[in-house]
Amino acid sequence: MRRKLLLLTASLLSIFELFAQAPTMNCPGNTIVSNDPGDCGATVTWASPTCATNCTGATIYQSDGLGFTSGMYMPVGTIDVEYTISNGSDSTTCIFKIEVQDTENPVVTFPGAVDVYVDGNCDYALPYFPLEGLGTFVDNCVLDTVIQTPAVGTVFSSAGTTATITLDTYDSTGNVTSINFDITLIDTLAPVFSSCPGTITEPVTSGCQALLQNYIALVLVNDNCDPSPTLTQSPVSGTLFTTSQDVTIYAEDMYGNIDSCIFTVVSNDIVAPTVTCPSDTTVGVDAACEYLVPDFSSLASATDNCDPSISFSQLPAAGSKLSGYNTSYFISMTGSDIAGNSSVCSFEVTLIDTLAPTFTNCKDTTLYVNHNCELSMPNLFTYVGVNENCSSITTSQIPVVGSIISGETITNVFFTATDNSGNSETCIMDIITVDTTSPNVVTCPSDMTVSSSSTSCDYEVVDYSGGVFATDNCSSVFTITQSESVGTLLTAGSTYPVIMTVMDDAGNTGTCSFDITVVDNTAPDLSCPVNPSVGANSNCEYVIPSYDTVLNITDNCGTVIFSQTPVAGTIISGIGTQQSISLFAEDAVGNQSSCSFTITVADTTDPTVSCPGTQTVAISGNCQYSIPDLSSLVTFSDLCDASPSYAQSPGAGVTVSGITTVNIIITDAAGNTASCTVETQPDDQTPPVMSCPSDMASCDSVFTYNTPVATDNCGSATVTQTDATGYASGDTFPEGITTLEYTATDDVGNTEVCTFNIEVYPTPVISFSGEYLIEEGDSIQIMATVTNDSTFSWSPVYNMTGDTTLTPWVSPNSTVTYTLYAISVNGCEAESELTVEVNQILEQTINNFLSPNGDGKNDFWTMSKPSLISGCNVSIFDRWGKLIWESNAYNNQWDGKNSKGTEMPDGTYFYKITCEGEDEINGSILLMR
Repeated sequence: MRRKLLLLTASLLSIFELFAQAPTMNCPGNTIVSNDPGDCGATVTWASPTCATNCTGATIYQSDGLGFTSGMYMPVGTIDVEYTISNGSDSTTCIFKIEVQDTENPVVTFPGAVDVYVDGNCDYALPYFPLEGLGTFVDNCVLDTVIQTPAVGTVFSSAGTTATITLDTYDSTGNVTSINFDITLIDTLAPVFSSCPGTITEPVTSGCQALLQNYIALVLVNDNCDPSPTLTQSPVSGTLFTTSQDVTIYAEDMYGNIDSCIFTVVSNDIVAPTVTCPSDTTVGVDAACEYLVPDFSSLASATDNCDPSISFSQLPAAGSKLSGYNTSYFISMTGSDIAGNSSVCSFEVTLIDTLAPTFTNCKDTTLYVNHNCELSMPNLFTYVGVNENCSSITTSQIPVVGSIISGETITNVFFTATDNSGNSETCIMDIITVDTTSPNVVTCPSDMTVSSSSTSCDYEVVDYSGGVFATDNCSSVFTITQSESVGTLLTAGSTYPVIMTVMDDAGNTGTCSFDITVVDNTAPDLSCPVNPSVGANSNCEYVIPSYDTVLNITDNCGTVIFSQTPVAGTIISGIGTQQSISLFAEDAVGNQSSCSFTITVADTTDPTVSCPGTQTVAISGNCQYSIPDLSSLVTFSDLCDASPSYAQSPGAGVTVSGITTVNIIITDAAGNTASCTVETQPDDQTPPVMSCPSDMASCDSVFTYNTPVATDNCGSATVTQTDATGYASGDTFPEGITTLEYTATDDVGNTEVCTFNIEVYPTPVISFSGEYLIEEGDSIQIMATVTNDSTFSWSPVYNMTGDTTLTPWVSPNSTVTYTLYAISVNGCEAESELTVEVNQILEQTINNFLSPNGDGKNDFWTMSKPSLISGCNVSIFDRWGKLIWESNAYNNQWDGKNSKGTEMPDGTYFYKITCEGEDEINGSILLMR
């Protein structure tokens, strides 16, 4: 039994020993791969380990924890990959190496040849070219160093020298690329003038020209590379000039670098002008016997070798006074040229008196004829006055004193005054002869009595001048007037004095008088009617009136005494009754009139009638009805006829449609009528049918629609607009919703209402604020607003930043009009224009001074219009020709630092601007902080 147990135990231990053995793997070998082209690593794959022994229940997994698996990208270098196989109780590891090697050399691009610039000593010290920005140095991994041969600082001399430079570029794994390039020393420094002449004076020739000399010997020039620069002068020696001439001396070294020295040569004029005076002249004195000297410079002439516009002065000066007549004076004229050279000439002026005496009181005079209508001419010289400027005078008069002038007339009298120089003046005055003697009235009309008019109480005055006779000393024809003028009305019952006035041709008058007495001989105006019919009153009677008011009895002079038979108030009864009437009238002075007539009483009063209001009548199927008999609804009566007749039109039973007017006529026995009307209408309670437009909406504020129309079952319907908006089709509607209302009404007043809405969508409102004027090269922000939740866009968008905003910045090079387009959520569009005015820079000006000290002045190297060199290469070199900074998009940004941002020392720097297809631009910049 024990043996069996021992055997069993041994057997179990053998089994346990069997299961306790660790599994093993087939492990891959080490792997070496090259980098992927252009990458600092490679994608690496390897076969995963497989189980070799004791595989039951074993699991293989990568246990290095590095995160790299087969098929992944791995950087340059070596890593250990570890896998583990485990059966849960025992495990085994497998380690192998993956190495990614960098086998790719650095990539170097560099010009095959480089121009470098010598300094002021014609030397060039080698810089470290990898930092000069001339080429590129890149590697797929990490660059280590670039070794330059010859070394930095090596000095080469003399412009035109060529040297070979070698650059060996190493990366961090030892891969190397070597390149060679040549440098050529270039001289770009112009000669320097150490001495330049100031202003030089040269004498003029007879043609007002001076001659340029050879001034090259007056300048001193030094150059860094050329000990003997070539000197030239422009304009050349021997050139003629007038007032002044700028002369330029150019110095050019053997490498074509040029500088210049400019100075001015001035001509010197010492030749006086030749002056010619006006000829001797005779002039007249003025009213004070004086002569005011004028400016004679316009009459003088001069020639000069240089000055075409000689200035003159004279003595005595213009404005001086010379007196007397038959007297001579000398005038001297001095002509001066622009250089101050002058000459003098003179001429003689003789004063004479050419003014005649003047009359001070030469005017027309009135004198009076005598009883014979004559005038003896008196001595009239005392009536006129004479002034003379220089001497005494003699006088004469025509007609002579004592000459006889007859009648009223105008006579010309001539007065002549003559001075000692023979100047004479004649005064012509009119002598007007006047008659002052009144006419003698010999006969006049006698006193008279006249009757007033038959229609008025007046007498119309007639012309009584035919009864007047008169005589006069000068006139035979007279003008006669009377105090009661022709046509004057004189009232009856009074006496009126009349004065007759006789006027001769001179307006002298004489008078005589007589009386007119006016009396009334006209009876009152009484005219009876021709047997009229008279209307009965409400009692069928007639009351006789007072006929003085009925007939309007008048008298030419006013008051009338009236009587009639029968007397007023007498009553006459019965239609057809007749009555004789007698009338009598007498005026205030006893003139009388009378007449008689017969009246007949008649019925002249219309009946009375009263109609009912509108009558509604039942209709038939075709909307027609019959006119009813309306007599029972009409009320009528007459004063004298108890049963007046009744009639209507249309008559009862007539078939009609719609509203109809029925005429009612009442007639009495005397034929008097009265009428009224009654409207009948169908009993229609159906409203009209109306076509109503649909609601309308648009961005356009002008709407056109079909005005509603209506039809009716029993006739026509009228459509009217009943809203209070005042808008109709074709009008411009306001923004928002407008409700329109139309009402249709048929013939009997049934109505139907139609309403619809018209909506005008709000249009975007674009507004700008601010003023938009900039200098070329500057920027400005546009400030715009758009209403109504609108989207927007700008046009054009060039030179604009933030073109999707309402406040973009713009920097146009010239004046540009920008348009902002907006569209609302309802599709309403609007646009508005804004012009940015640009003060353009018309000429490129490049600054040559830089002081980047933060004071806001010359902190950057600037040019007036950098846009002119857009896309050009701008390079800046130090004094030894080393490139320190460059840009292909220059916009006034260089601040005195090199490409690495290091501040450069004070001194002179040189720039080169290269634009394709254009001449190179070179210059210097003085840097001073």
